[in-house]
Amino acid sequence: MLVELVDLLEVQARQRVDTPLAVAGLKETQVQAALRRLDAAGYLVGVNSSAPYPVVVVGVTEKALRAVGAWPTPEAFVDRLLASLSELAENAPTSEERSRARRVLDAVGSVGRDVLVNAAGSVLGSGVTGF
Repeated sequence: MLVELVDLLEVQARQRVDTPLAVAGLKETQVQAALRRLDAAGYLVGVNSSAPYPVVVVGVTEKALRAVGAWPTPEAFVDRLLASLSELAENAPTSEERSRARRVLDAVGSVGRDVLVNAAGSVLGSGVTGF
């Protein structure tokens, strides 16, 4: 069920998922109960479960993405990479390492973050294609 939610919300970019969620062999009450458990465990965002029906899900957490092998997102990966390179450019133990890190940052800057995010998405996407 979590894989289906990640697919709908992250891959297909739906704004929200209203149950019933088509999960093979599960009854609507089972789906509702499972969604409430996923919410309580910190996997879902924006769950409206105060009414008995329907449970509405508007997002999934990093924890959910990790659980289904869809983390990090390309944007998060690039942000972490750039932050690490910036840290190296400032604080690497040798001037040669600092210089190399600056050259990589300059190259990324000339190409653009969006290009790097798209490239990272292609690489990281191979882990998400199992949906």
